[in-house]
Amino acid sequence: MFDKGIYEYFVFTLEKNETIFKSLGFKEVAKSDSVVLLEGGTSDVNRYLMNMLKLSGVDAGKKGQHLL
Repeated sequence: MFDKGIYEYFVFTLEKNETIFKSLGFKEVAKSDSVVLLEGGTSDVNRYLMNMLKLSGVDAGKKGQHLL
């Protein structure tokens, strides 16, 4: 997918499939009782949020910790 300019991707799947996707290198972003959101590629939600906080001028040590 990198050769097509796709560097990040997400999977929304049933919780029972989580192990399969994690074995393929996906990382958990969020989870409920029955579904899970996973990220792959070069994406990193925490890095993205920290960058947003940095650009906004919000002190990540005070308010940012509640987002992550």
